Amino acid sequence: MSKDIYPALTGAVATWNQINVISNNLSNVSTNGYKAKRIAFESYGEKQGLMADGYMQMSKMKNDESVGTMMQDGVDTHFAINGQGYFAVESKEGEVLLMRNGLFQFDNQGFLVNSIGEKVLSDGGDYIQMNQDEQLLNVTKYGEILDRDGSARARLMILQTDETEALMGTRFRGKNIRDVSGQLEVLQGALEASNTNPFREMVEMMQATRYFETFQKSMTTSAELDQKLIQSSKRS
Repeated sequence: MSKDIYPALTGAVATWNQINVISNNLSNVSTNGYKAKRIAFESYGEKQGLMADGYMQMSKMKNDESVGTMMQDGVDTHFAINGQGYFAVESKEGEVLLMRNGLFQFDNQGFLVNSIGEKVLSDGGDYIQMNQDEQLLNVTKYGEILDRDGSARARLMILQTDETEALMGTRFRGKNIRDVSGQLEVLQGALEASNTNPFREMVEMMQATRYFETFQKSMTTSAELDQKLIQSSKRS
């Protein structure tokens, strides 16, 4: 087998990964708080690649941290953050996770939770719990939760991080987390839309598809040349 097939093969694999990422972005264009994924590639020369003159691989996948459009819906337990920050929830395993999707609700015990039942945290790291007759919330501009008498009950924890790792749904794991509660504006009765730009994704999908087809043709050509060489050697 000619070694020139390997650069095309690794290019095809890398481009196929890109197509999968773009497809996932497009499928989440209507998911509140979703952050589009971006990938980067690295190419390596002969000194690094043992079988070919060079090869390509996906080097890193990062989240697009730009803020999505804020959509007002008037629901008291729906929130959005104006700026680079995340709500904090506690997973079933006790890990603090990050969310831009502020689609919260009260469970049957009065705890403020996300859509899968993980409890939302206050700036003191406590759960936010309200009696049933208090669950029409009034939340100030900087995330302070007031009871019916106007007294402060808690403040939504808002965190910032240097880097995020996307998890299931719209949750993230943060690196070098910082508490910035009370420093960013919290919008009550609003949700942040996905920051996926469908036009950009479609353009990138068409480009990636063309690259993938080019790599496929290159592999086919390499295989055909190998076959011709084999047949030629047999005749001689």
